Amino acid sequence: MVYEKEYKEKCISAEKAASLIKSGDKILYGVFLGRPVDFDLALARRRDELFNVQITQCAGQDPARTEEYLDPSHEHFTYSSWFFDADDRHLHDRGMMFYRPCQFGQLQDIIGSDLFHYDVYVQQVSPMDDRGFFSFGPTNVNSLESCLGARTLILEVNQNVPRVPGGSEDAIHISMVDYIIEGSNTPLKTLAPAPEPTHAERAMAAMLLEQIPDRACIQLGIG
Repeated sequence: MVYEKEYKEKCISAEKAASLIKSGDKILYGVFLGRPVDFDLALARRRDELFNVQITQCAGQDPARTEEYLDPSHEHFTYSSWFFDADDRHLHDRGMMFYRPCQFGQLQDIIGSDLFHYDVYVQQVSPMDDRGFFSFGPTNVNSLESCLGARTLILEVNQNVPRVPGGSEDAIHISMVDYIIEGSNTPLKTLAPAPEPTHAERAMAAMLLEQIPDRACIQLGIG
């Protein structure tokens, strides 16, 4: 591969990547399934030696992995999220997560503006292709804008992240990347099977179906 040498030169361990973080740094994580795993664990182990590190994410947190490193004092780490999933809400209720208000459709504009500042961006991506591109997979929301605005860009490669072509802004080239982590290929988070609908839910669906004409386009929310 043409880019194999550059790939090897930029490849570092999760521990080495986490060691680049300094007190006072502001870190932005990839949204949802783009949230890094190995880097986050390595950074969590450095909690007691770092101060005032601010981490902004958008769901995808797995408290089971980093429970012992969470910082209710916010002296070391302060977590905030653009979008609360169930895990984020539970952390918020325990004083360990803050909500960062935003209109989700404007997230890319917010990150690219002067309103939001960060030093390091870290995201899970698919393996590099033969043209030197890493696909953002199913989390191509504000990924490219986040990559462009970071002082340091770190990618965490996960073999389980599918390559998702989107026409534009769906991948990042190795020439624009500072460091690459070959992750432990943890399985992507999945939703539990939906339970059988209740009587009330069936009644609601019956009422809504009457309002939906043939060839309708339906938008389903992420909440």
